[in-house]
Amino acid sequence: MEAVQIEAPNTEIQLDGKFANILPVLLADSTNSGGAELRFRADLYAPHFDLSELLAMTAPVDDLPADLTRKSVEDAQKAAEIRQRERITKLLKGTFKARIDDFRYREIVAERFRGDLEFDNNELLIKGNVDAMEGAVKVDGKLFFEEKPYLKAKMEMAGIDVKQFFQQFENFGQQVIQAKHLKGDLQSQLLINAYWDEDGHFIQDRLQVLGDLNISDGELVDFQLLYDFSNYIKIQDLRRIKFEQLQNWLEVRNGRVFIPVMFVQTNAMNLSISGEHTIDNRIDYNMQINAAQVLINKFKRYNSDMRPQKAVRNGWFNLYYRIYGTVDRYKIKQDKRVVRRRFASSEHHKREIRVALLREFGRVTNFEEPLDWGDEGGNGGEDEYIDLEEEPVVSPGNGTPLEEEEGEDEYLDFEIGEGGG
Repeated sequence: MEAVQIEAPNTEIQLDGKFANILPVLLADSTNSGGAELRFRADLYAPHFDLSELLAMTAPVDDLPADLTRKSVEDAQKAAEIRQRERITKLLKGTFKARIDDFRYREIVAERFRGDLEFDNNELLIKGNVDAMEGAVKVDGKLFFEEKPYLKAKMEMAGIDVKQFFQQFENFGQQVIQAKHLKGDLQSQLLINAYWDEDGHFIQDRLQVLGDLNISDGELVDFQLLYDFSNYIKIQDLRRIKFEQLQNWLEVRNGRVFIPVMFVQTNAMNLSISGEHTIDNRIDYNMQINAAQVLINKFKRYNSDMRPQKAVRNGWFNLYYRIYGTVDRYKIKQDKRVVRRRFASSEHHKREIRVALLREFGRVTNFEEPLDWGDEGGNGGEDEYIDLEEEPVVSPGNGTPLEEEEGEDEYLDFEIGEGGG
């Protein structure tokens, strides 16, 4: 059989190729398929393709017993829909040479996918290249059509607009660093585990991501969290923080975004920063700032050309801050011991992410901090502070600061292997 067309409200698919056992598969019920599989090798062209509709693939349920309660009817319908979805996908076996002009899923928009879609026993293997977010993405993943579908994928991205990246990935479920705050070009390698419930609804707090991030010619725009440092740094510099290169690793897991320690060289200041934030807007950041630049820049003219500061210490030491609480109500405290301990733990975390990416991609980018950036003397002796504030800075809010939460840093292993959970 040749020339099959499938249509849904936001999907239009044209199939052209060889298909076998169409009638036995379509006529088979959930308990008797006759051992038939819909085997095929075909070309797939889709002017429009919405992944949500594929995940919600169902059939209506008729002739339910009349004595069922309303809840029983809903439960029976849901169970029947899941069985129907699994029955259809389980019987598909073959490969599509795919061309998809317009692909959508939630906020994600992509164009011109070219690659293979291979169905085999309730699994869909996806391999190909696609244009997205002003750049190019190489995709290698597998979608599992179980009672609760899940996806395991590798993505290699180049020339990506970082603002669109955060927007389409819905800010990774957090509200601290958002798409509106970012500009720049992104290159990245990502490992992604994504999960849905039985109704095809995405489960945000089960999203797992490991990645490396390399942003060039970037800006951090109107990032309110840094405005509390305006006593020390010109507010003009803080409104638009420009950096030539930002390189780091990333982990998302259990509703938490982990950012290992990274060096950021900007027009406003040089700093190292690490931390985490959650989907319920709790934050805990650690920051090291070059003390010499803080003092010198206070009396310099505004850096209108936005050139990054030199990464040198000039015989001075650094300031260490912890920012913790919630987005709306947080506390800023000088704490060298805690920050340096967390930076050291963070280095171990970076190595774990690097090993996981190296195992999957076969190569990773090596990020190096400038050699001249660090404490004079290189030891962790007594705390050294310039007391720019007598008391910890507290963000504007409707209450007292949250109590400080001490404890060991927690990092979780990323699940590379298959499994729906």
